[in-house]
Amino acid sequence: MDEKQVWLVLGIEPTKNEEEIKQAYRSKLVNVNPEDDPEGFKRLREAYEQACSLAAQEPAEQEKGPEGPLGEWLDKVKAVYEKLSTRIDPESWKELFRDDICMDLETGPEVRTELLKYCMDHFRLPSRIWMLMDEQFSLMGDMEELKESFPLDFLQFVENKCTQEEWFSYEYFEGPDDAEYDAYLSLFFEIRRDVEEGKFSSLDELFSQAESLGIYHPYLEVSRAEAKIKQEQPQEAVELLTPLEEKYPQDWWIAYVTGQAYWELERFGEANDCYKKVLETEKDHYTARFRCAEYLEKTGQYEEAKESFIAIMNDISDNQDVRARLKEVNEHLIPRFFEECGAEPDNFAVRFKLGWCLLQNERNEEGVELLAGVTPDAENEAEYHSLIGRFYYNLSEFDEARQHFEAWIKSIRSETPQDEEEEQALPGRFLKAYSLLAASDQKLGDSDPKYYDEALTAIDQALAYIEDNGALQQKADILLHMERYRESVDICDQILENDSRYLPALVTRQDAYFHLRCAQEVIDDFYKIKEIFPYIPKTYELPAEVFYIYRQYDDVQSILDQAKENETSSLKLDVIRGKTMRMKAAEDAEYVEARNYDRELVPKLRAESGMKEELNQILREIVLCSMALGEYKDALSQVEEAIQLEPSVDNLWLKADVLYRDKDYEKALLLYQQCQKHVSDNENIYEDLGNCYRDLGKDEKAKECFEKVLEINPEHRRANSRLADYYSDMYDVTEEEEYFAQALPYSSRQLELTPTAYYYVERGLLYMSAGHWDEAEADFRKAFELEPEDSYAYNNLGCVYKYCGRYEEALEMFLKALECMTPGESTVFYGNLADCYERMGRYEEAKEAYLNNIKLFPNKPGLRENLSDMYSSQGHFREAMQVIEEILGMENSNKAYYLCEMAYLYEYAGDYKTAIQYCKKALKEDDSYGKANRMIGQYLYYYKKNLRKAEKYYTTALSQSKMGSNEYSISCRALMQLYSNKKDYKNAKKYFDLEKSATVQEYGSIEHYLATKKRRNARLYILGQMYYYLGDMDKAAKLFGQIGCRDMCRSCSCRECWEYYMAQGILLEEAGEKKKALEFYRKAYDIDCRDMELRFRIAGCENS
Repeated sequence: MDEKQVWLVLGIEPTKNEEEIKQAYRSKLVNVNPEDDPEGFKRLREAYEQACSLAAQEPAEQEKGPEGPLGEWLDKVKAVYEKLSTRIDPESWKELFRDDICMDLETGPEVRTELLKYCMDHFRLPSRIWMLMDEQFSLMGDMEELKESFPLDFLQFVENKCTQEEWFSYEYFEGPDDAEYDAYLSLFFEIRRDVEEGKFSSLDELFSQAESLGIYHPYLEVSRAEAKIKQEQPQEAVELLTPLEEKYPQDWWIAYVTGQAYWELERFGEANDCYKKVLETEKDHYTARFRCAEYLEKTGQYEEAKESFIAIMNDISDNQDVRARLKEVNEHLIPRFFEECGAEPDNFAVRFKLGWCLLQNERNEEGVELLAGVTPDAENEAEYHSLIGRFYYNLSEFDEARQHFEAWIKSIRSETPQDEEEEQALPGRFLKAYSLLAASDQKLGDSDPKYYDEALTAIDQALAYIEDNGALQQKADILLHMERYRESVDICDQILENDSRYLPALVTRQDAYFHLRCAQEVIDDFYKIKEIFPYIPKTYELPAEVFYIYRQYDDVQSILDQAKENETSSLKLDVIRGKTMRMKAAEDAEYVEARNYDRELVPKLRAESGMKEELNQILREIVLCSMALGEYKDALSQVEEAIQLEPSVDNLWLKADVLYRDKDYEKALLLYQQCQKHVSDNENIYEDLGNCYRDLGKDEKAKECFEKVLEINPEHRRANSRLADYYSDMYDVTEEEEYFAQALPYSSRQLELTPTAYYYVERGLLYMSAGHWDEAEADFRKAFELEPEDSYAYNNLGCVYKYCGRYEEALEMFLKALECMTPGESTVFYGNLADCYERMGRYEEAKEAYLNNIKLFPNKPGLRENLSDMYSSQGHFREAMQVIEEILGMENSNKAYYLCEMAYLYEYAGDYKTAIQYCKKALKEDDSYGKANRMIGQYLYYYKKNLRKAEKYYTTALSQSKMGSNEYSISCRALMQLYSNKKDYKNAKKYFDLEKSATVQEYGSIEHYLATKKRRNARLYILGQMYYYLGDMDKAAKLFGQIGCRDMCRSCSCRECWEYYMAQGILLEEAGEKKKALEFYRKAYDIDCRDMELRFRIAGCENS
């Protein structure tokens, strides 16, 4: 609503007084009931809100326009526009355009720009004035250039005004020369829209506002009459229109609306006269032509009516209303012609008249029966073959049809034209005959492609006579069926050069572009087609499919929404909508919604022939939705249905994916292998096989598959990363530099192919694993340069700083990671922050971080265990016990494990008897739980000094532990300690050998076991402890001596090394320096007080 209309609606002069605006609104509101007049209420409310906004605005400085000669010229333009007499006068505008500033090549473009800027708000001009502007400033010729500076909808308006005749008669205006004609016209066109849309509630107010401007135009009364007709008051419309007919006898629109009123009154003769008057000036007016033809039908002039309807159909093909009326007329004529045919069986003229009626009414069997037993003479041979060929064509008997069309062509050739009219008709007749022959061959080509060549030859013959758009279109369609898409596009381009709005050519070209994968061209043609006729489903399907292929799902949705707005639908569009819903889904509820939508489609697709591929797609979509929801049984059931419909490799592959996601790796592997036999050159099948082997623990086989992926496609976007992971994992296990050296090139190659933050983080982790801190730092920094919100990049850089002892810098990164973290994303963020605070001795802050993690992930027992560990390491055993109690109350906790953890806490607190009771509870939960037996043995060993019973529990624990496991190692060392204490070094050696054998089996050698950087101190201590229990103090001392005080193990949260102080204490105690040993033990105790051997050594030193 423009500003002038705001004040007209409120019925007041423009004002800044908000109280006056409110009063005006209230007084108008009394007469506007929102239930009775929703449109009027909406307009009044809009005017009120806009008026309040205008009143609140500070007076803005008027934007200065151009100065100098251009500014002066624009002032003249404004003066011409502001007076109606000059606004609609071509000479006034020509005078403006003759100014030197318009003629100058340098200033001309700027003049055009400023003129169009002015016209964006002052556009109520007759078409003839816009055409003058185009003539002067080449608006149409430079339209592409203008699109860079002006809105498309404005330029579309300009194009329409420059290319179409004006229907609104500006010269009919009566009123002051400087009246508010723009406001009047805005109201008039708003009235026209409301009348067309059947919105009558606010019309009286709009008419009143227009009339209040002191301007008269007959079309306002015509609009009022139109409203009366639509409100079933045609007599009142006639009374309004009669004086206008007399005053404006040549005006076609007044005559047209008058004809509509008379027609509604069933005064058909008067209506017919009005429609004839319309056709005197608007000879192609559809409704006028249609009503005149209807009038002939109503008055029994059936043959004349038929001719009129056929003439309309020749101009407007495939109009269902006209076709229906033609059938009605034919139904009147057919009985008459049958009767005449019976009376004169040899009269071909009558027989053919009847035949054409039957053809138009789709009574094809009767048509064949009418003509089949007849032998025409030479004079009637051509029409005979033309007519019976069409009957056979409509009955899908295309071979019969083509024989008659060939005979038709032969008959035309044998004729000798009798006059110039017949001579001139020949090209058109050949065109039609060859076109129908081509159509028959094209239909035959659908089952036997050789006929496509015949069709192409026939249509080229047609085009040799007349280069007709219809025949060119037929050729384009044939080429499309022949998959000669580029040639099809070329023919369509040829048609569109002659007629840029020729719809069939645009539709065919769009289809050809789709098959040529010319994505932008498909989209461009969609909008051209939509502007002309927005009701063809396929024209929406193709751009939607293009956007889907390019994963532009919002754009897919936009196309689907436009189809819905235009009430255009198809099952294919429904399928695309279903696929898009899944691709856009982010929450479980959205996947459920997509799956429900797809399930509703299944019976519709089953009921429709030719939709097997679409049904298969939707069944697959249901599978994918179920997979996204983790509902794998449902997914398996649905994929079996898809396989039953289409037992393709793709569907078998999808079933393998379902099994893989359901962690049924063995079955998934068998299916992947089955698929691989059919697609042995497909890189993706080897990727899936590799993933499957990896998850089955068959890493070597997985590596071979990923290498095969790169053999097929060296630029595969994931395989390099997978191989980097393989060698990185090998490095993590073995810490052999060769594995790091093999992992690094794959990781770097992955970054060359996909230089994203994710893969910088991946390579950074590889560097961090190997302790290449500078390189790791550089990669993590590059990651958050690329993705400033990448929480993992900040978190991992924090880990680098933490492992290097740069705790303040680490804190900064961990806190930044938390800022970027999506709630519930991962436990690592608060976990690393807590660990960092622990290392710094800031335990309250560590506690807060642990609690935040627990709040985010309340169902993860391990997070509570971390908090318990921190409490217990500081000697806060009661707090630790409370946390373990919480864990034991959780359904998903390992009861035996956490009962043993509770036992530890009681023992730390000095209550070993309760500790033993908890171990026994653990054994009730799991009678084969070796850890519980080993702990009971330790309590008996240390507290009861009952070596015999301790030995029994230790050996039981060892037998229950898997070789190579941590519990196996601890049990072996416990037995070594026991036998060492008994001076039974033979038996101690037995368990030394068992533990050493297990270590060598896992790591290859003791040297390799010790070569690790991440856990070196802990391993030096374990091995030194083992030699100590053997009584070999030289080897023990050598190993203990290699433990560095600050060379921390990677996973350790302590600031100093516990193993260092413990080992030094043992060496000093063995050397008899118990006082010094005690100092080292106490230092170890300050770091972590929980080790039982440490506490008993301290007690022993103190007592001595």
